Amino acid sequence: MKYLFALVFIMAVGLVIAESAEVSACPAVYDPVCSTSHRTYCNLCRLIVSGAKFAYRGVCRCL
Repeated sequence: MKYLFALVFIMAVGLVIAESAEVSACPAVYDPVCSTSHRTYCNLCRLIVSGAKFAYRGVCRCL
């Protein structure tokens, strides 16, 4: 039972590290861009990593 718990714990930690690695691959630079779904992202890298489509540079305008 201890081995099963340890295995599950190690897998969970691995998933958290893998997810955080994607986000940290982008620079911490504020250069806002707007997606086609009208969501503002901090920069183009974050938009691409999220899978969104680029609409224009700058903060999204209110609809």
